[in-house]
Amino acid sequence: LFSISRNICRKINRHSINTMKILNKTKRISGETLIEAVISLAILGMVGVAASALIIASVQNTITSSKYLVAQSLAVEGVEAVKNIVYTNMMLHPEEPECWFDMVPTPGTSCGGTMSEGFYVPKTEEIAGDGAILWKLEPVTPPPPTEDSDLFSEAFILCPNGPDANSSYVYGDCGSPLPIPLPVNTFYRGIYINSVIPNSELNLFVRIQWHEGGKANIFDMKGVEITID
Repeated sequence: LFSISRNICRKINRHSINTMKILNKTKRISGETLIEAVISLAILGMVGVAASALIIASVQNTITSSKYLVAQSLAVEGVEAVKNIVYTNMMLHPEEPECWFDMVPTPGTSCGGTMSEGFYVPKTEEIAGDGAILWKLEPVTPPPPTEDSDLFSEAFILCPNGPDANSSYVYGDCGSPLPIPLPVNTFYRGIYINSVIPNSELNLFVRIQWHEGGKANIFDMKGVEITID
């Protein structure tokens, strides 16, 4: 009987030992699996953050590129406005070269207000009774102190004539009083005339500025010459 009892105890001990081994192995495997899962989640998180940063940077670059394209277009329009004024004056006063650099083309009347060094904004004006639209230049008073000055003032403000960056832009169409904050697609444009050779040549540049992401941006089209041959 003693021998039988001893054998039973031995079997129970062996079974207990095996059970403990299995439990320890299971715990070790479970711990390793948990660590692997945590590491995998951490890697996925880092990859997700990096991908999000790339997407955000790509979107921001696209928006910035779009703004620069708009700024370039507005600068070209400014140059073409001055050319239009000069050529209109030449057609209205072909025998009066002193009128060719007049700021405001005036059909049927004598000229006056010749362009000189300083800042201007180009605007359009409808001829009374005619319906035709002509460009004109308005001097900015008081002008910025230097030609490299910022243009962030109401005198130079261009607001979109529509809801997006593809809209046309016009001066003085932001509302009165100006809305705060200003529309996202607000730009500022000024034309600076460097020099005038009477009846012969204009030298100017166009400056476009806008705010984006808390930073002031600038686009200059310099060294523009309008020559009368």
